Order: sequence, then C-alpha cells, then structure tokens
Amino acid sequence: METGHVFARGNEDFSELVASLFFHIGLLTAAVFSTAAVFSAGLGPLLDRYRYPAELLVLSGDLRLLSSPELSEVERKGVNSRINSALGGLIWLNREWAIVSGEGLQTETIQNLISLWDLRDYAAMKQILMLLQKTAPLRSTIFQGQRATKSSQKDAQKLHDTLCGVCHVHNYGVSHHLPAYDLWKISSRMSEGEFLSRLLNGVRGTASNALANPLTVSDIQGLMWLYLSRTKE
Repeated sequence: METGHVFARGNEDFSELVASLFFHIGLLTAAVFSTAAVFSAGLGPLLDRYRYPAELLVLSGDLRLLSSPELSEVERKGVNSRINSALGGLIWLNREWAIVSGEGLQTETIQNLISLWDLRDYAAMKQILMLLQKTAPLRSTIFQGQRATKSSQKDAQKLHDTLCGVCHVHNYGVSHHLPAYDLWKISSRMSEGEFLSRLLNGVRGTASNALANPLTVSDIQGLMWLYLSRTKE
C-alpha cells in the first residue's frame, strides 16, 4: 500500500510538472504571438484582456442557438463542434485573462461546465456561464458604436462591401457545417455584447499577424455602428 501511494504521488507530481510546463510554453507562445501582432494591424495584446469574457458570451449564444428549431441538422453538428472547441481552450483563456486582469482563476468551475457539456445539461451550463460572466464581464465601452468617427463609419461600410458582406450571406437552416451568417440579420437577433464578442474572437487574420484579429479598435467601433446602431434607427 505504501509503495502504491508513493507511485500515485509520483504520477501526480509528474502530471503537475507536465501541466506546468505546457502552461509556461503557452505563455511564451502567447507572448511571441502578441509581439507579432503589435507589429501588424489589429488589436494586438489588447485582445488578451477580452478573449475570455468574450468566449463566455459566445458559448452562451451557441447554447441558445443549439436549441433553435431553425437550424438544419448539419448546422447543429457545426455548433456542437464549435462548443467542443471553445470548451477545450477555455481554461487557457481564463489563465490568460487572470494574468492580465489580476483576477483569480476559475478552473474548477470551468471543469464543472465541461462535465455538464458531456452530460448535455444545457440548463445547468447556462447557469454556470451566467455566474462566470458576472465574475468576468466583457467591458465593452472602448468598442461601442457611438464612439465611431465619421471616418470609422465610412471605413466600416467599405469593410462590409469588400470583405465581410462577401462571405456572410447565409441564413439559418442552410445545409452547411459552419455557415457565415448574414451580419445584418444576426446582429438584430443577439445582444450587443454577444455580437461584439463574435467580432473579437471570431475574426482571424493571416499568418503575417499570427492569425490574430486584424481589426483595429476603430474598425470594431465602425462595425458596431454599422451593424447595430443603424438597425435600431
């Protein structure tokens, strides 16, 4: 029994060592990526403060979408895949957020959330996500559409015409695994915080900016004005 205990303790120590090693490798990788982003267009390391709170809102939105009768079976599988992927990286995002915000880790609660996903207990997941969002709210003032200048508004229209609107053409119910939904339509069907979260976490650039979000604060202000403020007029 004594020997078994020693081996068990040794395994635990080894697991902790491996986990610690990967965590610090992750921090180094994030630092390199953030540095690359600073020298390219986009949000750069500013996004580190927003990724985790934004992902919580996206997860809540995807859980809501999962229960929508409008989705095709193919779409539903795509949302399932997206939630699986998001939960797989949530502990890492929480660690990143804790470092830059000075707040505590929420590892145990996130692990409970993952266990509930395995059980497909959506109601309990929504409750936990609400609790996590209270601890890590998305502080979105800097990105509000009301802050968009005339120049940002014009640039946002150009972004829509030449980039966003070219791909985002799908409606709910299409036979597509991960459709790019019409931004005008989805912006009117979700909260401002969720829509902003999808702009922050859902937009990826190219290898030249380490696949970071290529949008600037000014770009996002303009897009928030374009898709949200104008739909309320």
